[in-house]
Amino acid sequence: MRQLYIGFSGHRPGQPRFLNHLPATADRRLRAGLPKEDVMKTLRLFVYGNLLSGQRDHAALEAAELLGVVFTEPHYTLVDIDVYAALIVDGKTAIRGELYSLDYAHLAKVDILRQVPHLFQRHRVTLADATEAECHFMSFEQVRGKRRLAHGNWLERFAPRLVPHRDRPLSKWARGR
Repeated sequence: MRQLYIGFSGHRPGQPRFLNHLPATADRRLRAGLPKEDVMKTLRLFVYGNLLSGQRDHAALEAAELLGVVFTEPHYTLVDIDVYAALIVDGKTAIRGELYSLDYAHLAKVDILRQVPHLFQRHRVTLADATEAECHFMSFEQVRGKRRLAHGNWLERFAPRLVPHRDRPLSKWARGR
């Protein structure tokens, strides 16, 4: 008697069920037939939020080499989502962050921490010196209604505003009514 497999994920008996749903880790790259040299190559990762030095998730970058503090070109927006920082493509702000050099195996660990591709997506970001680096982005729909950080620096999100309340445009408009 043959057993019938009934499933919704497209899984076939005899194959690992979880293989197609994980991020592209170094192990999967090796199993996919990529040369080990390609898996061990280093790349540059731009971080801007909880992965910064002294922040909550920085331990994920302990094996990475810090290349320095850098800024992006002014084409992005930094968004405060309670416990996360998010970067979106549409904007006019140069984002302050740190640049790290790491290999694909450690990048896979960071991707798991950042929940790629479910929460964040990893794409290239253009830095102020016109070079590119990998970076984690969110879509505009994911950050709708959240606070934009006009200064572009996650570490200054709690800093007092420089413009007194009475000199802001809405206050001036209200006094002039």
